[in-house]
Amino acid sequence: MAAQVNETAEIAVLRAQLAEAEAVLDAIRSGAADAFIGEAGGVFHLKGAEKPYVTFFDEMNEGGVTLDISGNILHGNPCFAAMTGRPIEALRGESFCACIAPESHVRVAELLASQSTSSCEAFLNASRGPLLVGLSLKVASAGVQQFRCLVVTDLSARAIAESELRAAMASQRETDAQLRQRERDLRSVLDHVPSMIGYWGKDLCNRFGNHAYKHWFGIDPDQMVGRHIREVIGEERYRLNLPYIEAALRGERQVFERAFPVPDGSVVRYSLSHYIPDVVEGEVHGFYALVTDITPIKEGEAAIRRSEEQLRAMYANLQSVVEAERKHVAREVHDELGQILTALRMETSLLQRELAGHDKAQERIGEMRLLTESMFKTVRSIAGSLRPSTLDLGLVSAIEWLAEDFEKRWKIECVLDIDPREIAASDAYATTVFRVIQESLTNVARHANASRVSIWLRQSADRMRLEVRDNGCGLPDDNSRLGGFGLIGMKERVVELGGALTLQSQAGQGVGILIDLPWAPTEENDSHTGR
Repeated sequence: MAAQVNETAEIAVLRAQLAEAEAVLDAIRSGAADAFIGEAGGVFHLKGAEKPYVTFFDEMNEGGVTLDISGNILHGNPCFAAMTGRPIEALRGESFCACIAPESHVRVAELLASQSTSSCEAFLNASRGPLLVGLSLKVASAGVQQFRCLVVTDLSARAIAESELRAAMASQRETDAQLRQRERDLRSVLDHVPSMIGYWGKDLCNRFGNHAYKHWFGIDPDQMVGRHIREVIGEERYRLNLPYIEAALRGERQVFERAFPVPDGSVVRYSLSHYIPDVVEGEVHGFYALVTDITPIKEGEAAIRRSEEQLRAMYANLQSVVEAERKHVAREVHDELGQILTALRMETSLLQRELAGHDKAQERIGEMRLLTESMFKTVRSIAGSLRPSTLDLGLVSAIEWLAEDFEKRWKIECVLDIDPREIAASDAYATTVFRVIQESLTNVARHANASRVSIWLRQSADRMRLEVRDNGCGLPDDNSRLGGFGLIGMKERVVELGGALTLQSQAGQGVGILIDLPWAPTEENDSHTGR
């Protein structure tokens, strides 16, 4: 029973000593203890002090050394011995300064001369070379005897950390400088771009805008940051752009055109806007706005349209003059030459009667009659080519004459499908439809290698539609013949009347020419063409 009590008492003492030992380091580091001394017996208090003096024990994780008044080593713990690379027995009696690197002697001497708690940093002569340590001095007394107690803390890890920190800070400063320079460069580039470039968050407040915003909206981009997009572009434009903004915030890229006046209202500018969503990990954080001035392009397009309209008007006028001249020449050829040839035929008939019985003369007169008849056919052919007289009888009659002549001339079947049979077309409409069919049949004869061609014509209350289709070889895949003057002429004739011409073709499956014309009474058709 007594043995058990003694064992319990010893455990309690050991626990108390352990708790006191753990408090030692905290006391030393915090300055709560004035000093400590080493003794073979372990941990104890010095009596008669204002604050409790505590000892260090051999297991502490920092170096500990006790010096006499002259600075000689009385005791050191294993950690200090490990720092110096020498056993503690060899260190006893040696001057502490002998363990210090020469460049730190003055600093350590000043520390040891101090009569109060103080500290410094020094280089210790360690086994692996100079070692940066922190020295914390405590002065303690035992009766009349004074001690210098030092805690020696290894600062090499801190030095390495500080060195790494300084290097990291230097690298960070260099990186920051590079980033600032790149930001300045990027800002300079963006400010010299004529297009507006900005970023708008989900709250539609601005985060960035380049200098172009000042030219377009009269707003300093530095004062634009944080402002709602409505304040920058104006209420009306915001309302017009809102559907595109909402779509961009849903993650859908938007492209659209807009026209708006410059701040002073002097001119109207045209823009092409791109709203590009800023999507991070599937979430839209805002959108980038890229707005390009396309005013020169729009002005160029308008100039081209005006030029095309002028050229079309010139072409229409030229076609009108040509058709009128053809009509005039055809009538002149038909009337004047026809009258002359008729008189010549009558004269040869009279001459033939007067020279009856003269075989040789009769033979010559017969040849003259044949030449006269051939001339009659040539005149009719020329007049018909210039302007078929059947056009004066109606569009359907002219198409029938054209199809019949085409079949006889080229031996290619020509099928007509026309409804209604009576079409009261104006001269302009009749001429256009006739010339389109004539040019289409000419192309079939020259290029299609076809055996059949069909002509389909329909006229309703408000439209006239024509289709000319063959069963020939079709156009090549590169459509190299689509730019021919014949097709261009057909298109211009149709466009002049407000219609459209479409070409359909596949290699080996023939070609189809389709026209669609607006239809109106004859008087309106005439006024529509301006002729």
